[in-house]
Amino acid sequence: MALATVALMRREGMSLSKAARVQGVSRKTVLDFARSALRRRRDGEYWAHPYDHIRRTLNFLTPRGTAPVTVYDSRTATDIAEYMNAVRKYVRTADTSELERFRNKSFVAEGRVRRFVTDPEVLDELADAGSLAAIENLYYARVAS
Repeated sequence: MALATVALMRREGMSLSKAARVQGVSRKTVLDFARSALRRRRDGEYWAHPYDHIRRTLNFLTPRGTAPVTVYDSRTATDIAEYMNAVRKYVRTADTSELERFRNKSFVAEGRVRRFVTDPEVLDELADAGSLAAIENLYYARVAS
């Protein structure tokens, strides 16, 4: 919820207090987990820096299905989120237009180059195999064992 609060502050230009209230989280929680993404103004209020270097583990689509990937900056996380939105749109409508911006694009995470899957045939195969269920959730959730 802390990262969602920071994202809301960035998108909507909201203060920390208002964004935390909207997200249903305390200011203290956001400051405890995401202080490095915020800057304090002279009046004492916080605003969100345009990007951050906070570690987050996200679901990412590979040619073999969805897998967790850990990234260390908000710009890469935003690219992954926008890509997953494009995949969701393709799965629902067969419209490839939003996937085009990710064609031949990649990023580095965990010491490996990760390529965005944009081939409709591969996406259809993954959908047919039931491997796209996790695209509905951006953040990877570990299951306790």
